Amino acid sequence: MGIAAADVLGGILAFAPIGITFALFNGAIGIKILDFLLLVGIFIVGLRTSLRSFRPRYMAGTFQVSRILAGSYCLLLLAAAIYCIVLLFLSPL
Repeated sequence: MGIAAADVLGGILAFAPIGITFALFNGAIGIKILDFLLLVGIFIVGLRTSLRSFRPRYMAGTFQVSRILAGSYCLLLLAAAIYCIVLLFLSPL
């Protein structure tokens, strides 16, 4: 569950700058590009963490339920990143 706790904290700390910069600079094209790069980074880290969580670990001594919960949270983080990328470029600003 340590991976999931770090992922929750990372998700909060990563999504906050996206909203703050987008709100402060009114969606300027440079800020949209910066937010897009941040979201792609979130996507890559979430994908890597979810793949690592769903991979079977026989020798590591981890519980299967905690691996499934951590992997599911990472997949939800991936979905949120994709949703934000779509909204970033389809916004009317």
